[in-house]
Amino acid sequence: MSVAEPRRRRRDALRAAPDGAPRPAAPFGRGPLAGRVLGRVIDTAAWVGCRVPGGLAHGLAAVGGTCEWALRPGKRRVLAHNLSHAVGLPPDARRVRRLVRREMLNEARRSADLLWALGRREEFLATVVLEEGAHARDATRDGRGVILAGIHLGGWEVATAVPAALMDVPVTVITADDWLAWAIDHKRAEAGLRVMYRTEPALRAARLLRRGEALLMLGDDEAGGEV
Repeated sequence: MSVAEPRRRRRDALRAAPDGAPRPAAPFGRGPLAGRVLGRVIDTAAWVGCRVPGGLAHGLAAVGGTCEWALRPGKRRVLAHNLSHAVGLPPDARRVRRLVRREMLNEARRSADLLWALGRREEFLATVVLEEGAHARDATRDGRGVILAGIHLGGWEVATAVPAALMDVPVTVITADDWLAWAIDHKRAEAGLRVMYRTEPALRAARLLRRGEALLMLGDDEAGGEV
């Protein structure tokens, strides 16, 4: 083996997605290596975020959300377009503009909650109230697979720990196949979730259900184009 061979293997490993396969079609700066770097940032932020008092964390999030609102006109336009349909007003209406700012602030606060939930999983689960959760567990007792379906509303990762804590069988979540998903995959695994990328063959999902496991599907997050 040449001296360069181990170096090449390490380089290839860094360029592989969490499933071990490369993603040569990923956009520049948003490939597996970028996902790994972002994953380290998430780890550090979660370590800090779960140790900051809630009031201070949300205060800092509000500052960050306001800065994002001021510096990202493109995102403001997209949100205005989407929210205008929800309230039946033109995108440039004053009410829509207020909603855009509120949404960006809420998104920042949600990020603060996510960091706390990732770093304090047991404390988070202690705050969760599940209604009729026994029905989901009972559905697997005859050996049949179960589909846990819901809408992709907000940052669902805040509740990453809930499905595995609820179910008595392995739970696999269908997610996007991009650098953002790769960055947080290890946190999903730590919370007891298995991952299936939406670019994988649907036959894998059928096999999971046939084995009596649970498949978590969240609105648009389980559908979409390839990287």
